[in-house]
Amino acid sequence: MNALRPLDPQTIFAATEALSGPGKFWFTRRCLMFELCRRRVWADPGPDIEACEREFEATLAAYEREHGSAGGLDRLIRPEQAIPGVGPAELEAHDLPADLFDYSIARVALFQRMDLCLMLIANGFHREIEIALTVPPEFPSHVWGRIRAQLDAGLRTTFLAIHDCSSASDAWLASIDEQLGGHEAAALFPVGLTVPWAYRLRIPVRGPQAAPPSAGPKAQLPAGSYALLEELTPLRAMRWIYRHVSRGAEDVGFG
Repeated sequence: MNALRPLDPQTIFAATEALSGPGKFWFTRRCLMFELCRRRVWADPGPDIEACEREFEATLAAYEREHGSAGGLDRLIRPEQAIPGVGPAELEAHDLPADLFDYSIARVALFQRMDLCLMLIANGFHREIEIALTVPPEFPSHVWGRIRAQLDAGLRTTFLAIHDCSSASDAWLASIDEQLGGHEAAALFPVGLTVPWAYRLRIPVRGPQAAPPSAGPKAQLPAGSYALLEELTPLRAMRWIYRHVSRGAEDVGFG
């Protein structure tokens, strides 16, 4: 059992306030789990993050069944409820500008995790910086339709792959590179957590002994080791992502 103390409303409200502020920011289950780890309510996941998250999700579901809407989780991101996209009939039902889809998307953020993508969407990240927030290969479907159309038309598009530091991230990046490899107009740039960045952000590198931060940005983790962006609070995560995706661009700014 990873629960060091029972989840109760007082504990959850304190954790969500630390993540969300006064009802301002949305957060993921992973963000909440790590906040409870910091508060010694939930055990550190150690090398087996998947088993720990499965148990946490089940424990949190039981908590919600008991406390319902009064449980303080109204700002929790729920990827299982996300719709895949907006279809043509739904688009026609809205009074949209006639030339809306004539515009190209210069930059596209590709997220390894749906939860993180939805968190940035819910927190209005795309209103602070001109960028499409997506999870390849199909979410949101109506956005990917436009992306493929502009790539086929030869319009240069910059793809920024936002990922954790893990062996799974390496495999994910390879799959993205393969998906975009046939388009000369596509330029792919990894914007991911590295071992040195994890140390700088004070994100623990869990699992087998990892390379020290002095090993440089290309340091490889041993199999099973990882460091996760969602260990940061939502605001810190968004600021870090913003600084990395906004270089060389003129944007409103974030935080």
